[in-house]
Amino acid sequence: MQGFAKTWCFRSCIDFKLSSMTKIYKRPTSLSAPWLRTFGIYIPWLVVGGEFRRRGKRKFWCSRYKRDSIVIELEDEEFHRLVLNVADVNQEIDMLLEKISSLTFKFSYDLFL
Repeated sequence: MQGFAKTWCFRSCIDFKLSSMTKIYKRPTSLSAPWLRTFGIYIPWLVVGGEFRRRGKRKFWCSRYKRDSIVIELEDEEFHRLVLNVADVNQEIDMLLEKISSLTFKFSYDLFL
């Protein structure tokens, strides 16, 4: 995160294990931020940033409306879902999938040694 996003979201970075990712996809227009905000900002049709809760699950948003965002769903991490603005959605998704596949290959390879 850069610039004002750090201020809106009250965070400068989020750490998680690649192996904890369960889904990665482009944010559908129907997906909106939950109403219960813990820390952050929500200005309708402009910006969403910070920690949100819904049905007992924590979600992190750092997104401007009408911009490309990716959604990363996680398991056994601090947040259940991350919604992040990126410059090129397809490129970011491909990069993350490549990292996951190399990680999976490395683990399976280590098992046979």
